[in-house]
Amino acid sequence: MRLHPLLDRLKGDEFDLAIGFLPAPAALRRLLQRSADVRRVAGALRYGAITEGMIREFVASIVAEFRPGRRLDDDLALAALAVVLELRPTDFAEEYLHDLARLELAEMGTSTAVARECLRCRYAVPKHEARSFVYPSVGPSPPRACWVPLPRDWGDERRGRRAARFPSREGAA
Repeated sequence: MRLHPLLDRLKGDEFDLAIGFLPAPAALRRLLQRSADVRRVAGALRYGAITEGMIREFVASIVAEFRPGRRLDDDLALAALAVVLELRPTDFAEEYLHDLARLELAEMGTSTAVARECLRCRYAVPKHEARSFVYPSVGPSPPRACWVPLPRDWGDERRGRRAARFPSREGAA
């Protein structure tokens, strides 16, 4: 069965040669993100030229070639699809990434490692967001924008929000 030509390009030797050697999973993920073929597939998926059903059939055709003890020839194509689906907010993308990341097969080591990296990046908190609103009691005072209004009866003393969140040193002894 003939699938979409962009998906077929991921199976070709030309794609493998364009990616070159196989670096660490994080570097390979970034390399695949920059690949023109992967970006074309992502765009076609975004705009509806490729459907998730087509991807499912494509993956089934690749997995049909799996033989225990022999490296899967199109393992890099599965890794490329993991990168394509990394930020896609659908159940299919979630299922694909988790199922691929759970595999512990040496024959598919590249795609499983890239899928794990994609999941790690999918759920990572962006670096520009605050990771905590709790500040230490020693050192410079925290920025006022991070304080939250508290109920009036919160804390032992009624000296304002700072006293409630950062107890005085007299009470610590």
